Amino acid sequence: MAVLHTDDRSVHAAPDDVAAEPEGTGGERRRRERGSGPGNGRRALRPVGLALLVAGGGAQVTGASLDAWLHLRDPSLAHHEAVFSFANPGHGLLVAGLGTMVLGGFLWAAGPRLDRARSRPRRLGPPAAVVAALLVLGLLAARSDLGRSQVVDVTASDAHAHSPPPASSAATGAVVDVHSHGGLLGGGAPVDAATQALLTAQLAQARATALRYPTLADAVAGGYTEAAGYFRGIGAHYMRYSLIGREFDPANPQMLLYGGDDPGSHVVGVMYYMYSSSGPPEGFAGPYDVWHQHPETCVGPTGAHFSGDPEGAAECGHKGRNAWLLHAWVVPGWDSVEGVFSAANSRLP
Repeated sequence: MAVLHTDDRSVHAAPDDVAAEPEGTGGERRRRERGSGPGNGRRALRPVGLALLVAGGGAQVTGASLDAWLHLRDPSLAHHEAVFSFANPGHGLLVAGLGTMVLGGFLWAAGPRLDRARSRPRRLGPPAAVVAALLVLGLLAARSDLGRSQVVDVTASDAHAHSPPPASSAATGAVVDVHSHGGLLGGGAPVDAATQALLTAQLAQARATALRYPTLADAVAGGYTEAAGYFRGIGAHYMRYSLIGREFDPANPQMLLYGGDDPGSHVVGVMYYMYSSSGPPEGFAGPYDVWHQHPETCVGPTGAHFSGDPEGAAECGHKGRNAWLLHAWVVPGWDSVEGVFSAANSRLP
């Protein structure tokens, strides 16, 4: 008689097509999860986030380096650029790098959980929402005060006007702000002897500086470069850009004025170019110096730009600036009948 061995488990083996899964439906659930993960023909999001973090950090370093170089090249840049001034490519790289790092950090942190999402919208929807939020924040910042330089509230002129002003007494009324090279001449009450002596000494310093560069060729050799060509009433403007941003010094005008555009043109006066966000700067002694503005001009990396200048429109957007300008007609023979600080000189045809 055959003996049946009860320890022979082969008679109880499950068929080959039946999986032995002690956890019931757990195996099926894990297979679904594996099927929906990045291994199913999809790239994992966490490595993408890490790559974006590295790229954004590189953009930040490059942007900061470029911004520093531009500021070394143009010392006046800090006075008239905004935080979101994309005319400065360094700022553009800094902002783009920051946004890239924010997106990369989100993908790095949330990537594993997003990879387990069953549908494409659930997986990619949150990163798309982060991108949209960054774009909206960037647009709002560009349209806010961060996107505009802080300027004095003045009325912009429609053009770079150069008509000479009508003559008026230097001792009638308060100082009048003008926004073109034409306008009333301001003045004030007579000053005491000490103020008069200081003003005389300051004018002598300005005159001595102008006479050191008697011709336009001398100015170019001395480091002055053209800011604006000759125009009647104001002459040709030649600027020394390294002097921009410094405190007022009558012996160091930022510009020299000449009676023409050819190298032999004679010096006729000087011009000061100062930055102030709280009104006209402190200049010459007494109340007689009348500072004026051109809100739609700027000094950028490639030079001075005036309203209507296409290069200026591309470089600085013709936004208002905190810049204040003052002519001083201190050269003998070119005295202005409108006054030593008049915005224009009718002797210049």
